[in-house]
Amino acid sequence: MTLEGALLLANILFVALGALTLVAGLAVLLLNRAMDRAKDREIAHLRIEAATAKATAAGQLSVMESRLVDWLGFRAPADASSGPPRLAAPTAPLAVPQGPPSLASVAPGRAGNEIFSPAPDVGSVNEAAVTPRRLTGAQKQRMEAILKLAPAVVMLTTDGHAEPEAFADELQSVFTAAGWHVDRALYASLDRPLAPLSANLKSSPIDVAVKGAFAAAGLPLSPRDPVDAKADREIFIGSQAPHA
Repeated sequence: MTLEGALLLANILFVALGALTLVAGLAVLLLNRAMDRAKDREIAHLRIEAATAKATAAGQLSVMESRLVDWLGFRAPADASSGPPRLAAPTAPLAVPQGPPSLASVAPGRAGNEIFSPAPDVGSVNEAAVTPRRLTGAQKQRMEAILKLAPAVVMLTTDGHAEPEAFADELQSVFTAAGWHVDRALYASLDRPLAPLSANLKSSPIDVAVKGAFAAAGLPLSPRDPVDAKADREIFIGSQAPHA
């Protein structure tokens, strides 16, 4: 092979190598674009799924709130700052047994009476002289029917005395039967003892369900801490009478 032939072959090989490099570069570019488009489609799909899940969750919460309204007759105040929803007179008979009699009409400690009794207004009475709080079957049924609409987590806190602990056991059985997870805690303070029944609740649908369940059982929950306090969902069960 002459020198001119060798140079010509080298030039041909060089041009062929350049063409292959160009083709390879174009292939890599097209592949990267295809991968980017696939990633964009995947991200868009994930966003759609997230938005769908969010909308579904919001719809479920809305349905839960509407069911609470229909079941209990809740009427939310026009001004959110005016307090939590209040129970209004029901517009239709409830499909459950009739509720317990009014607390004001029940004589604490009367034979056969098992509904919740308020603390006697006697400063010298100790725990042994106070009628233990008990939940009737109707009260438990009403509470469970509402709590099942929004199962979540709740803390039951007592002052460690026998009667509050026994009443907390009854409440825990109701929450557990409704699918809730219940944590227990003890609280002791000489400066700020626990009221017989109070709670730290906010205005979420879950907290509204808790308030509605206790209201349906004739056990209104008084607030313990300010609504804007950073506190978990917690129910406090204190003694009905001072201890010696």
